[in-house]
Amino acid sequence: MKVSEFYIKKYHQFEDFTLNLTYPEGHKLARQPLNKVCFIGQSGTGKTTLLNVLKVIILSIKNKIQEGHKNTMIGQSDYGDMSIDIFHKNGCIKIGLYNVHMRNGSYYAVQCEKDNIVELQSEIWFKLFNYPSDIDLPKNLYALRNKAELIDNPKLKDELIIDFENYNIGQIWETINETVIEDRETEIRKSLEISRLLKDPINSKELIDKATNDFRKWREETSNPIQDLADNYLDKIIGRFNLKVKTELDFEKKEDIETIKIQQKNGKEIPFEALSTGTKQVILTALPLYGLKPKDSIILFDEPERSLYPDIQTEIVDFYTSMAENSQFFFATHSPLVAASFEPWEIVELKFNEETGNVEQELYYDVEKGRHVDNYIIYPQYLTYDGILKRVFDIRKDPNDLRMNELVKLATLESQLKHNKLSPEAKKEKFEEIIKLADQLDWDLK
Repeated sequence: MKVSEFYIKKYHQFEDFTLNLTYPEGHKLARQPLNKVCFIGQSGTGKTTLLNVLKVIILSIKNKIQEGHKNTMIGQSDYGDMSIDIFHKNGCIKIGLYNVHMRNGSYYAVQCEKDNIVELQSEIWFKLFNYPSDIDLPKNLYALRNKAELIDNPKLKDELIIDFENYNIGQIWETINETVIEDRETEIRKSLEISRLLKDPINSKELIDKATNDFRKWREETSNPIQDLADNYLDKIIGRFNLKVKTELDFEKKEDIETIKIQQKNGKEIPFEALSTGTKQVILTALPLYGLKPKDSIILFDEPERSLYPDIQTEIVDFYTSMAENSQFFFATHSPLVAASFEPWEIVELKFNEETGNVEQELYYDVEKGRHVDNYIIYPQYLTYDGILKRVFDIRKDPNDLRMNELVKLATLESQLKHNKLSPEAKKEKFEEIIKLADQLDWDLK
C-alpha cells in the first residue's frame, strides 16, 4: 500500500493543497507512487503536520479494514478536509475526504462527504510505522526485556500499527531476542554434547564425528541471527562510529546469550548506556525495521538526522529504506545532507505565500513544460552542499564580515606576491601565509 496523492481542502496553513506523490512522466516508474518522500521547509511550514495527518487518516482507514466495515458517512465538520489516494496491488483506490482534528494534543480523523467514499477490501494489508522526532531512547536496552510491562503487551510483530509515540522503541528487542536466544541455546546445547562425547573414552570416533557433522550441518543451514544483524544491517552504519556488533559467543558470560553486545573494532565492549545519543538512535530505530521486516508498509520518520554527525546523515536514508521491502517512506527534515539523498520529484519543499499566509509547494520543474523528468531544474543529488544550502534551503545571505575581511586580506597578499621588488625570502613568507589563509577559508587558489 502506498500513497499516490494527498489533498487538503483547508487545514491550518494549508488550503486547496494537493501533493502529487507519483514518479513524473519520463521515469521508468511514471505514475506509480514514490518509494520515498522528503518534506523540507522552514519551521512552521507544516512538515510534521503532514506526517501527523497522513498517520491519522491511514490509521482511520486501517481501523475500518480491521473492523470489517464499509466506509460510510460517520461525521462532518467545518475543519480540515483531506483526501488520499491509496495505491494497492489491485489498482488505485480513492479514499474519500476526512476531517482531521486535534484534541488534547492528539490528532484524529473523521470521514465525511459520502459521495467520495468507497468500500475497503479486507485483503488490503499493511503495517504503519511512525517515528516521531522526540523518540524516547531508553538508557539501558538490555533491561527492557525484564520489565513487567512487556509481559502484558501484545507482541509487536503481530501489531499492524507500530507508533513509537505509544510504544517504547526498545520493546522491539523482545521480538529479536527470542530468535537470538533460541539460536544461541541450540548452539550451546550442540557444543556441550560434542564436548561430553569427547570426554568419555567409551564413545567411538564415528559417534563423535556424527555429532560434529550434525552440528556443522545445522550451522550451515540455519542462519545465525546475530551474525545476520551484524553483517547485513547494523555494522553497515555503526562501523562509521568505529563500532560493530559482537558476534563471538562467550560461554562464560550468561548475559551474552540474552543480549546484543556492541564493541569497538578492537574488541572492547561498550555498555549500551555509554554509547552516544546518535549511536543509540541508529541502533534502536533500525531494530524495528530489522526485526519486523516490514513489507508493503508506510513508514514515517520525523527528523531522522537528530544527533547524527554529518557523514552519517548522508547515508541514513539509504540505510533505513534498504530494510523494508516494497514500502513507502516519508521523511521530514531540516538537514541539507538528508535532502541530498533524494531525487527532485521526491522532495516536497514547503513555503509560505507572503500574500495569503498559506503554505505552498515549491515546484522544482518548469510548470509550462509539465511534470517530466527532463523539465526538472533543481537536482539536489547533483549539487554541492553549498549549492543545496543556496538553491534548496534558500540561504541567500552574503558571507559574514569576518570572512569578507579575510578574503580581502587574501587578495591583498596575492597582489603583494606578484610584486617584483619582493625578495625571495619575503615571497616565500607571503606564499606560506596565503596557503594557510586559503586553507582556513576553504578557498581554491588558481
